[in-house]
Amino acid sequence: MSKEQRNTKFARARSVAFAFLFAAAFGHAEGDILAEADVTSVVRSYIAALHTGDVNSLRQIAGGQLLNKRRGVWESADYAQTLVDTYGNATMVASPVQTRADGSAEVSVLMTSPDFTITKTLTLSRINGVVRITDERVSQQ
Repeated sequence: MSKEQRNTKFARARSVAFAFLFAAAFGHAEGDILAEADVTSVVRSYIAALHTGDVNSLRQIAGGQLLNKRRGVWESADYAQTLVDTYGNATMVASPVQTRADGSAEVSVLMTSPDFTITKTLTLSRINGVVRITDERVSQQ
């Protein structure tokens, strides 16, 4: 192996090590593909919060457009009870995570109760290094 080849190999190794250290130190960048485990964790928290009426948890996992859209509703004194009355006994099943071209993810949650059957399609994105639900679309079955 020539000196030039060794230098090139060393430079590549140094670049890889630097990239790894940078990623470890600063976490994920906006637009990075979301890890399925992170998305699944947020969706589980969302489902649990709907079942129990935990408005604070919903605030914590929401971001972007959804946070702005729901802010006024979440401040209502009786909204937590409305969530329990609506979703407390509903069966909720999440679809597999679908990664989108822009790095965000989408999950559909089928919600069934004696009173309704709906699907909520959630869009999840990374905001300031944290996975958040940024949009929610509802369709009735």
